Amino acid sequence: MTRIVPHQQMFNRAKMFDKWANIFIYISSAISIALMFINPTNERFVIVLNALNCVIIALVVLFDQLFNYLFFEAGKAKRLDFIDNSFGTDFSGAKSQGYFTNENLSAGIYKMAVNCFENSFFSKNISSKMISGAWIKAVIILVIFVFNAALGAKGLVNLLFQLSLPVLLITQAVKVTFFYARINTTYEAFLSLFSDFKQAGNILGKDPEILKIVLEYQTTLTWGAIPLSDRVFNKFNPTLSRKWNELKANYNIAGEA
Repeated sequence: MTRIVPHQQMFNRAKMFDKWANIFIYISSAISIALMFINPTNERFVIVLNALNCVIIALVVLFDQLFNYLFFEAGKAKRLDFIDNSFGTDFSGAKSQGYFTNENLSAGIYKMAVNCFENSFFSKNISSKMISGAWIKAVIILVIFVFNAALGAKGLVNLLFQLSLPVLLITQAVKVTFFYARINTTYEAFLSLFSDFKQAGNILGKDPEILKIVLEYQTTLTWGAIPLSDRVFNKFNPTLSRKWNELKANYNIAGEA
């Protein structure tokens, strides 16, 4: 089946600002390293580089805010597509095809549970592989900032601007860590839910529990605004897709519940 994901274009626009923010982070880091080795007697050059670094850091913060806004808007479109696929509605206007792997299921709350189970499985596994990278980047930038601050004489405004960059990256690393923890909790709730389905053979009386878990997952996505890494997804997608199919077989997710 041809894979069509209309909301992916919106996520790509959001990720563009995230990409530019990362590029400017590397440029700022290079400037900070250069400032450690520049002769302080070359005062004019140092002032220019510090001013440029402040502008770059301000752009990083601006791009981060633009990313958050566009990511939220893309998330709204994704939620509408999730509802359309689960219930056969037409809220999104342009439905995805081949995005979910549960087209054999009839529209309804059980299909919504399976779709969200699939989403939580991939989100959990991909975010878990992003944590170390986020912390490594944050620590490296923090070390560069600390050495730069210790070796150079700077005004208060310049220090505050440069401090905002490691604070932003540490905040993002903490958020990725908490995001994974919350998604993992949702994933474990789905494991328990589908274990009950398997034993009972139906979903009678489970609608409130399904809605509760789905809302928890969607709330975490909105709170986190974490762009899952395309590089990590492409690398591990074949393995994760195989494991997801094994999960579906284990929990008898093949047709009507």
